[in-house]
Amino acid sequence: MAVFAVLVAAGGVTGLFWSDLTHPFGDPRACDGSEVALPAAIEAGGAMLPQDATDVRYYTHDGKAIVSFVSDQVPDHLVRAGLIPDTDSLFADRDVVKYAMNPGDTELPEGLCGEGLRAPAWSSTPRYGTILVERAPSGAEELRSPARVQVTFRYTDPAS
Repeated sequence: MAVFAVLVAAGGVTGLFWSDLTHPFGDPRACDGSEVALPAAIEAGGAMLPQDATDVRYYTHDGKAIVSFVSDQVPDHLVRAGLIPDTDSLFADRDVVKYAMNPGDTELPEGLCGEGLRAPAWSSTPRYGTILVERAPSGAEELRSPARVQVTFRYTDPAS
């Protein structure tokens, strides 16, 4: 009977910490196979993630990080990251293109977990990497609200 009580207690304690044991680095945002933990406050592509960012996921491998999140504040984030000078130029910038995906398709880069980016999408390749943002399903020159964003950038492990 004592052995049974110990097993039940151990199972209960394990259940409390199971999510920490099943995620890399004990971080539920990290995808399997990630090599480096990102800090609690992620700076993706030159700007902190928006305060309303949800469904944050990341994958780090070979010095590169892919961060995915959903936010209603994407245009402001793009301005803070220096990708566009202001929100009025969101679809006017010559470096911004429509990403080649069929409407309704989703895309999830290798290693990244969670939900994939839905087409149509907006793409830009700034100096630090790549950014993909969901566009409005109507095809209008506007972003989905909220929009899923995938940012790929070089990452240096601060421990090295």
